[in-house]
Amino acid sequence: MDAILALAVPTAVADLVSTASSAWMPKPLALTLLGQAEGVRLLPSRPEKRSVVPAHAHSHPRSAARALGHAARYGSWRARQPGHVPEFADLRPDEAGALISGFLNVHPTGSG
Repeated sequence: MDAILALAVPTAVADLVSTASSAWMPKPLALTLLGQAEGVRLLPSRPEKRSVVPAHAHSHPRSAARALGHAARYGSWRARQPGHVPEFADLRPDEAGALISGFLNVHPTGSG
């Protein structure tokens, strides 16, 4: 399991929204809320996490799943070891700068 997508329904017994958004979750959490007017709203999470939990309207559960997928991919990307920038011995930055300056002198807006 990589993430949690929860569906909350308003009840007279308990406030599931605040319970779910403030609960400790070992994985990223997104909510889908029945009866929510906004497409997405951000709910406060546990104070020590200093983050928010996205709550999507019940008519947008696909949006919640898609957003969670994007967040998981972003987290994986951020966790990767950084690569290295290759060095090229044959670059001529002074000539490139002169070429660009010459073009911009003729075409100040940058389009030619």
